Amino acid sequence: MEDGAQTETKPAASPRPQSGFTISRPVIISGLYLLNIATGFSVFVGMVLAYVWRGDDELEEWEQSHFTYLIRTFWISALFAISAFAFWIAGLLGVIAVDESRYGGGHSGEASAAFVVAIVIAAGIFLIVAAWFCIRCIISMVKAADQKPMPNPKTWLF
Repeated sequence: MEDGAQTETKPAASPRPQSGFTISRPVIISGLYLLNIATGFSVFVGMVLAYVWRGDDELEEWEQSHFTYLIRTFWISALFAISAFAFWIAGLLGVIAVDESRYGGGHSGEASAAFVVAIVIAAGIFLIVAAWFCIRCIISMVKAADQKPMPNPKTWLF
């Protein structure tokens, strides 16, 4: 190189814009809630984590809104799922009582219309609650990935 010749320098690499999915504590809880569909128990792990992390001293405001939203999601869905199960059991017990009084303790051999209605209603409640539960978890997950608070964490809707 000659003296005085300018050397080309590469410009400093600019930081890449952040894109993609950010894993945060509310995202982990939402993921555990959704994983419950396959495992049947991870929702309890997520709920415990939500309560534990909600008490963290370094909690950001947007995280607080997600923890409130997700804890309410658990309890509201549990309330409706238990209600649907109780409705189904009550229908089953009602059918058994009617069959015993009608047939002297024997089985009629036919599915009682009341039992079928109870099963259909309970299944419908379970499906609606499951869809509501999944939608709330996905909404929380999407907002938490962008570190945005839940607009109304105490709502029963979305």
